[in-house]
Amino acid sequence: MILDLLENRKYYDALGPRFQAAFDYLTAVDVKTLVPGKYDIIPGEVYVNIMAYDLEQDFDCRLESHLKYADIQCILAGREIVGYVPIGCASQATQYNAEKDILFYDGTYQTMSLSEGMFVVFFPWDVHKAKMAPPKGGKVIKAVVKVLVE
Repeated sequence: MILDLLENRKYYDALGPRFQAAFDYLTAVDVKTLVPGKYDIIPGEVYVNIMAYDLEQDFDCRLESHLKYADIQCILAGREIVGYVPIGCASQATQYNAEKDILFYDGTYQTMSLSEGMFVVFFPWDVHKAKMAPPKGGKVIKAVVKVLVE
């Protein structure tokens, strides 16, 4: 897992050309002006989902991981709480859904607060929980870049 400010994205070019393309997109395209939806960056390898949603209580959110894609979750507006636990510390609760590239888990987790301009990278070995509301609730606009890592 990586947690940082988008302005520091240059430090992560070493993760490879797919991650570089993802961060280039997040910093070169005015993603705040995009309507919610899916946009290809490198077809079949890197794409971004622009999302706008109301945050939820933590008990309404689920721990998850992905096998094929890493997530770069970047807050465009608002503030969101996300959870994290290493995969070896969580209990798998569902079978892998290959079509959606997702597994769900049970267990405890650490939380962190993301605000505008921050991002977190969750790799396949990082179990995470998103969409959690801070104490005052709220809405968020977020870019989730999916980067093929298999």
